[in-house]
Amino acid sequence: MNLEGLPAALIVVLTCFVAAAGFWYLAIRFRRAQLKVFAVAIVAMPVLGFGFQICSHIFGWTEPPDFVTTTPGPASREESVIREFPFPVPNPEFPHQIELTPRSPSGQQPTSSIPLHFIVRNAKGDILAEKQDALAPGTGRDWSPLRMDFQPTEAGEYMLHLDIPNGVDSVKVRVHELRER
Repeated sequence: MNLEGLPAALIVVLTCFVAAAGFWYLAIRFRRAQLKVFAVAIVAMPVLGFGFQICSHIFGWTEPPDFVTTTPGPASREESVIREFPFPVPNPEFPHQIELTPRSPSGQQPTSSIPLHFIVRNAKGDILAEKQDALAPGTGRDWSPLRMDFQPTEAGEYMLHLDIPNGVDSVKVRVHELRER
């Protein structure tokens, strides 16, 4: 957990307790039940805040979402097409996984294996991951996915270079962090 904000959090908690104690005293002094309710609500705010922080850490509510996109394949008259596009890496301390799932044109099912090649480059142009594999037909319109793990070197925009062969309508691209829970 990040402890940088701990002094400020302690000041907020102590201020809430002092304010709640003051309202509780005023509730007793002037015989007003509404002030007691207000005092309890003031004490509950930091408790709820800390509870939310703990739950978000345990359940991963603050983790960045996966990067998911779909890129089109080559036109029918083209042999293959090269697509390059950026994707964000906000947390380079965690390993990442890239998953590519080619999809055949509408109404067709894949009948044979296809070669798929990709390269992942960081902002400086250094190659972090490269893989080429023949993908077997999968379920429905999809071929089996191509997966590879890589370790980012720094936060920023990374480039994905993707060779898509003829016969592929689109490729679903998913990049996500590999965090252990």
